[in-house]
Amino acid sequence: MPRPLRLPARRTLALLGLLYAIAALGGIAFAVILSRDIPGIEQLSALELPQSTILLDRHGERFSSFAEQRRTSVPLSRMSPWLIKGLLATEDPRFYDHVGIDPQAIARALVNSALSLDWGAEGGSTITQQLARGIWLHPQKTVGRKLREAVLAALMEKQYSKDEILELYANRIYLGHGNYGFEAAAHFFFDKGATELSLAEAALLAGLPQRPEALSPIKNPERALRRRNHVLDRMVREGYLEARLAAAAKKAPLGLVKPSPRAAEATYFVEEVRRRVARQFGDAALYRDGLVVETTLDPAFQAAAERAVAAGLESYAKRWKQPAARVPLADATEPLTIDDPAWQRPPRAGDILPAIVLSTDAQSALLRVGDQRLTFGMKEVEWTGITRLERALPPRTQTRIRVLEATPAGQITKARLAAESEAEAALVALDPATGEVLALVGGKNFDRSEFNRAVQAKRQAGSAFKPFIFAAGLENGFMPNQLVLDEPVVLSDPGSPGAYAPQNYDRKFDGLVTLRYALEHSRNVPTVKLLNALGYQPAVELARRLGIATDLKPYPSLALGSFEVTLLDLVAAYGAFDNGGILVTPQLIRRVVNPDGTTAWAAQPETTEVLSPEVAAMMVSMLRGVIERGTARDALSLGFPVAGKTGTTDDYSDAWFIGFTPRLVLGVWVGFDQRKSLGRGETGASAALPIWIAFLKEALEGAPAERFPDPSGLDAVPLNGRTGLLPGPSPGCGATVTELLPRGQEPARECRPNDLARAGLPLQLQRYPLRADGSLALTPEDAARLVARWPDRFSVSPGGHALTWTTVRRADAGGGEASGPMLAVSSIPLGWNADAWGRFVTRLPVAREDAQLARESGEIAPGSAHSIRVNRTGRQQPLEEGLALR
Repeated sequence: MPRPLRLPARRTLALLGLLYAIAALGGIAFAVILSRDIPGIEQLSALELPQSTILLDRHGERFSSFAEQRRTSVPLSRMSPWLIKGLLATEDPRFYDHVGIDPQAIARALVNSALSLDWGAEGGSTITQQLARGIWLHPQKTVGRKLREAVLAALMEKQYSKDEILELYANRIYLGHGNYGFEAAAHFFFDKGATELSLAEAALLAGLPQRPEALSPIKNPERALRRRNHVLDRMVREGYLEARLAAAAKKAPLGLVKPSPRAAEATYFVEEVRRRVARQFGDAALYRDGLVVETTLDPAFQAAAERAVAAGLESYAKRWKQPAARVPLADATEPLTIDDPAWQRPPRAGDILPAIVLSTDAQSALLRVGDQRLTFGMKEVEWTGITRLERALPPRTQTRIRVLEATPAGQITKARLAAESEAEAALVALDPATGEVLALVGGKNFDRSEFNRAVQAKRQAGSAFKPFIFAAGLENGFMPNQLVLDEPVVLSDPGSPGAYAPQNYDRKFDGLVTLRYALEHSRNVPTVKLLNALGYQPAVELARRLGIATDLKPYPSLALGSFEVTLLDLVAAYGAFDNGGILVTPQLIRRVVNPDGTTAWAAQPETTEVLSPEVAAMMVSMLRGVIERGTARDALSLGFPVAGKTGTTDDYSDAWFIGFTPRLVLGVWVGFDQRKSLGRGETGASAALPIWIAFLKEALEGAPAERFPDPSGLDAVPLNGRTGLLPGPSPGCGATVTELLPRGQEPARECRPNDLARAGLPLQLQRYPLRADGSLALTPEDAARLVARWPDRFSVSPGGHALTWTTVRRADAGGGEASGPMLAVSSIPLGWNADAWGRFVTRLPVAREDAQLARESGEIAPGSAHSIRVNRTGRQQPLEEGLALR
């Protein structure tokens, strides 16, 4: 029989029980407290990392991305084995042996910290703990956080396999410079995927998780090199790597590939893609879902576009003596430490690059461009008009230079101070067959202004709209060789408050010209007359079919592009000429792909036949004439077939050139954001065309020259360009143009001497044909009105045998010097009989009274212009009817 416990023993047992209960209750309470910040198992199983949306160019190469965190998740199988081994050796050698917590690592950390007297020198956290901390906990080092971290790590080890945890960690960990995960870091530092990393590169990245910014090879290359070599030593120590391979890898340089210049290019294109994807899928998907956006961008074309725009604006600024800004460096800035992304590739002729002015004296200035030193004298800045070098290039300033000559290795041998334009420019290049935008520049500097002038800006089209008027004319039976009289004219409209008197750019008039000539030389008056004869509705309807969505008003100024339009829409509309009459809606995105590879969205560009192939081919022929004989002859320097049209608005506020090759449509606009003049003489030919030419020279360098296709249903007819007639044997009547005409629409007769003589008459007489005998087919009534309107210039000889006129000429006094104005008298037979003379005499007083009343009412500028009534009926008139003398 057991002996009963004595009183002290019972008290001891009771005390132990009480202590056990208190400990149990404390443990339960502590567990409850810990559990408040620990997610449930269901949350662990729903972990998803925000993924970057990646942009690919038309060749499938990555060139940009959108993300809250720059990240691209990839499986472990797409990471270099060296990267995984380096990570494990450095961060968690017993990763595959512990259960989320490693007692050995904790003990080692405590001992090392005690020996070094630094209680934060070495951590004992496993990869699983680091992952748990990064996802759910705050970074402060507290006992409570460490305990929660341990509990979470244990839960994660039960929920996930080791490989799943490691893969999640490798894709989530922050590695500096905004990059999350090893795939994003590999692209950022080495321009390659994580699977392509060498041993040395993998060791460098494996060492970054400890302190990514402090160990950055960009910010602290020496510290990063030591850290990389430490990782290699750990890999040897842990048995992941042979010592000889580690020794070889330690000799390798850091091997960083500086961010490709493309990362800073195509900014306007990228932003427009961002807007379109966000509109389709929402911002959350754009920044978190890991979409892949296959774009239409051609990187070579984009680079050419950006260089052409920069050079064109720089040339404009140089013409107007606008030197690049010279920005003083901050006092604490060391000029030799400045870096710039523009210095990351070898310079080449034509580049505009930032430069640091290190020192300046009266004779020379020393500039730094990357690793190069350049010496400038007055010769390099004389274009500015500044007479002192210290003023042109103050020391300790940052400016920009233009590279004039450079070796193939990138050594600058000749340069000058760059000019910096106050104007803006935009460029769009697209494939007319697919509508794909190959290059887009929306302004000179995205960092200064994100406003996209290629897509968002609406500007007056000016003469760049004229081809639509001529195309509408061709659709309605007018022919390119049809004659129209380029003369002073006033369009009177009872429904409008005032008359409209269009002027040509040069304030001169060319008399009888063909419609082809009028388009080639951008004559305003013939274009307005064509629109008036055509009627406004056909022109407006055609513009609508071509994708011009602007509100087009039926006013005479419509012919001269008085309304506003975007560059992208204008380029797409010209694409229909190049594409055989087929309009394809512009596209910047081919396809959007989900992370699992399925298609989320695919482009389905709308394709519409807006012109007949015959009209499109005739327009291509006429627009080629603009290059060959007209306002854009500078483009002949390209040496291959091109077509296009200049455009200039009033007061030189907008300069355009829109044109195309057989497979590429390209448009350029130059102007200010706020409407003001670019300066006298800054036309489409002088401000926009040089950019257009520069782009094509670079973008198509080495490409085989292509011909425009031969049209079906049209005949190529040699014509005399002055008269629009078949060539004849008379001097001056030879063939000068080849006209594409519908079969059966060839001129009925050959050019004759009288046709050329008619073109040499005063403007007021060119509307009347010459008879075979050389007399002018002028009726007595028209003659009376003519003499009444211009009594100081025209008269009819007694009996009505001839019409006489005077012209003012400058006589040559010898030696090429003009002695002053002289009056020259000329005449032409009328072939009237007595009855016709009598009708003239009877009609003349009435005509004089009508002319006087017209002058007093302001309907016609005195002695200057004919009046034409505005055709708002929409019914087509014969072109000659619209020219009838009133």
